Amino acid sequence: MNKTCICIGHEQAELGDTDFCDMLKMRLKKEIISVIEQGTVDFYTDLKKGTGMWAANMIMELKEQYPDLSLTPILSYPGQIEQMKKKEREEIECILSKCAPAKYVDTEKNTMFNSQELRYYISENIDTIIAIYSQDKYKSSRTGIIVRRANFFGKEIRIIDPYSDKEDIAVQHPVFPNILRDLRMKSGLSQKKLSQAIGFTNYSVVSLLESGKRSQTTDDLIRLSNYFGISVDTLLGIKQELSVPQWLRDSYQKLTVEEKKSLQTLICSMTDNRIK
Repeated sequence: MNKTCICIGHEQAELGDTDFCDMLKMRLKKEIISVIEQGTVDFYTDLKKGTGMWAANMIMELKEQYPDLSLTPILSYPGQIEQMKKKEREEIECILSKCAPAKYVDTEKNTMFNSQELRYYISENIDTIIAIYSQDKYKSSRTGIIVRRANFFGKEIRIIDPYSDKEDIAVQHPVFPNILRDLRMKSGLSQKKLSQAIGFTNYSVVSLLESGKRSQTTDDLIRLSNYFGISVDTLLGIKQELSVPQWLRDSYQKLTVEEKKSLQTLICSMTDNRIK
């Protein structure tokens, strides 16, 4: 089964002037190509203003270079496009004419319900999420909720921080905070001591990484892997499984598909409510 990817993020009105947005588009296109080069050909789009529309247009242009690419729109309900203003509707209809048939998360028009279902679908079913997203400024935004849920479900998340001066892409791997915590504790180091040892002037860096409040960058990973004498793949859990109690793994495997889904939804719901 082919890996899937979607690009989400803040709307253009939240991001700034044209020159700033053009810079973000270049970073977004670079990341989309990186995902394609790693074998992803099936892309989805929510057709939202800003990131969603930028990505949709980029993917359609890249089909000339990568003919196997496919783009599937994810919409809340049938007839959603007809509710939009004429200019926005015409732009979206142009893209729809070149895409695979749209996928609807529900057949009924219920704005609050559909919005939640769309977030749930993206975070639970898409393998890789590229997000133009500021964790500091918009933590409780729609994009922030999707990123947190996707992280829970073990998806790969590539964050482009629009307010960072660095070109570095923060890639979130859900097992990383736990691996880092285990390595630190086995070494008998406090979070402050480890931050100092790897050369950070901000001594709260390790605390933020372990809590998931800071996404690890390439620089973070290199410093930590060098300090502990392990590969970045091991640090990210790519070569090793996360240490989960055997009884918990066994119990989870005994659940039905529906019970697993209900459990995942319950945990995510509790997490979202706690953040609010």
